[in-house]
Amino acid sequence: MEGKNQTNMKSKIKVNLEEKDVNSFAYQISKIRKDKNLTQKQLAEKLGVSDRTISKWEKGDSTPDGISIYKICNELGISPNAIVLQKKTPLDYIRYTLKCISKFLKFIGHNILIIIAVIVFILLFLFFINNYKAVTIYKLNYNSSDNITVERGYFIKSKVRSLLLIDNISINKIDYEIDTINLELYTMAIGEKVLIYESNTLDDIVIDELNDYPTVLKSDIINSMKNNLHLEINVTDTFGETHHYKALIFLKEYFSNDKIAYQNYPSELTQTSLPTYSNKIITDLDYNNETIESFDYSESDNLNNEIDIEDKLSNIGYTYNPETNTYNKTDGIKNIEYNLNYETLLVKSELDGFDSITYYYISKDRINFKMNNNMEIIIQFKYLVDENEIICSIGDCDNYTSEIDYILNEYQEILTTLQS
Repeated sequence: MEGKNQTNMKSKIKVNLEEKDVNSFAYQISKIRKDKNLTQKQLAEKLGVSDRTISKWEKGDSTPDGISIYKICNELGISPNAIVLQKKTPLDYIRYTLKCISKFLKFIGHNILIIIAVIVFILLFLFFINNYKAVTIYKLNYNSSDNITVERGYFIKSKVRSLLLIDNISINKIDYEIDTINLELYTMAIGEKVLIYESNTLDDIVIDELNDYPTVLKSDIINSMKNNLHLEINVTDTFGETHHYKALIFLKEYFSNDKIAYQNYPSELTQTSLPTYSNKIITDLDYNNETIESFDYSESDNLNNEIDIEDKLSNIGYTYNPETNTYNKTDGIKNIEYNLNYETLLVKSELDGFDSITYYYISKDRINFKMNNNMEIIIQFKYLVDENEIICSIGDCDNYTSEIDYILNEYQEILTTLQS
């Protein structure tokens, strides 16, 4: 029992000594120095004393005078209370924060050019990543042992739009009179035939799809198309005999914006009426035999005029989409897209349970209408505005002439608003 009491007494004495040591100046100055990652010599240099003096302070052999305490507090950014009680006052935190801010501003000042260069590099890198392969153009080449001839074809894939064009399809060296034509454009995906386009004429093939809408040209179909696109034409002559023609089409990559900078790439683009994406957006693109004129952004200095147009069209419900450079509007049933640069007006809607699309090529006074169900075109016609003439290709076109009135009235409202 006596031994146990002696042990408890020694323990209490040890605790008291530790508490006394923790609250002592010698302990606190040593702890603060170590918290600041300073050696005795470094602290001595800051205070203008010898490292032996620092050693004596930390051992408790001597204590600093008032001037030395002031220097310690000033250099270490602490208050006198912290030396004795290790308690930081709000003023301590303010001093420490101001000291950190001062060091940060000095760092910024000494490295401002490097910081600007890093920021510019990051912004350019993000811009490049965001636009990497945003536009890819394929040129269509075809092999045929039959009499199918295609003048030219292109497939253009962007983040917002897919456009497939095949121009001037013809059958050569025929010695019979054609009665009916069935044209199919399809690909083979996982061993199955996927119909992309069908027509009863040899008119140019134009498939223009916005990625936000239900689309035939999905990513898996596009991958199949690259080496596996078939054009098949079945012709019935006036004697009832059927003639079959096939051509295999290959998509060869012609342009992709996968570089930071380009030369004048390539000159053939403008010579063959392909879209160019360096400074110009689409030059003389033959769009179902309608020419869309180019708009050069690099030469455009009509920013104020563009802002004025955006403000005016917003008054009739249009919003500007900078990604597609179009003005868009919906009335809850029809989705309308106005492209001022290409001079086109597009209306997409659902009619009688089918998807429909109406194009108005304003500069050429032509309106094209198409209604389809999945892969099958149900109604297709062209309206010549100047001649007031409807050219019906497929279906009972007379039932959908109201779509002509709708798109013409919508354009008249746009025109009146812009001229106001």
